[in-house]
Amino acid sequence: MLAKEESLGQGFNLTHYLKARQVAIGLTRQFAYSLQVGVRESEAHQQLQLLMEQEGIEKLWHPTKIRFGRNTLCSFRDPSFEDEKLAMGDIFYLDIGPVILGHEADYGESFIQGSAPDALVLASRDLFKSSEKKWLEDGLTGKELYQYAQNEARLMGFELEMRSSGHRLGDFPHAIHHKGKLLDWRQTPHRGVWILEIHLVDKTRERAAFFEDILGLESLTVQGV
Repeated sequence: MLAKEESLGQGFNLTHYLKARQVAIGLTRQFAYSLQVGVRESEAHQQLQLLMEQEGIEKLWHPTKIRFGRNTLCSFRDPSFEDEKLAMGDIFYLDIGPVILGHEADYGESFIQGSAPDALVLASRDLFKSSEKKWLEDGLTGKELYQYAQNEARLMGFELEMRSSGHRLGDFPHAIHHKGKLLDWRQTPHRGVWILEIHLVDKTRERAAFFEDILGLESLTVQGV
């Protein structure tokens, strides 16, 4: 049963919710694969805004974030160190929050520019999956979930940026129900209404990888939310 803070609006539609996610993932990957070496972050933001407009997306529920190179270390609210150019073989990530069919999408993924798979990028996805699995098996609270992810990150040889600590999602705007962080949620999060953010830092390389998606997506049913 949903807690009050996990409530959804009367207009919530699971089909639209999942469609919004699919569109966001498609846009993220389409744009990431189109980026060319030498483009600056500021230019990439303009290009992505144009692509979203072409796809009919008129509203965002959070600002778009594109981070190249050393700027991947920055958390959501941090300004980039500088207007980085995308370099061959470097990590970059996108984090977009469009409103589609009246529902919020939020998807973030890291990529490596023109090179072989990167261990840090792969680790960010693996940590999301293993943390989600532990939550499903043991009914972890939001706080316990992030404690687990932090410990696992250290076993991998990385650090988890705890300022990227998850949040609610739903039909727009979810904030009328709850604005808090998943990290601070002292109950077991209900499937499908929280975003788990993994921001994994490699201090040696001075790079980070980011991955976020809906927590408990695979267990969703039309009646289950």
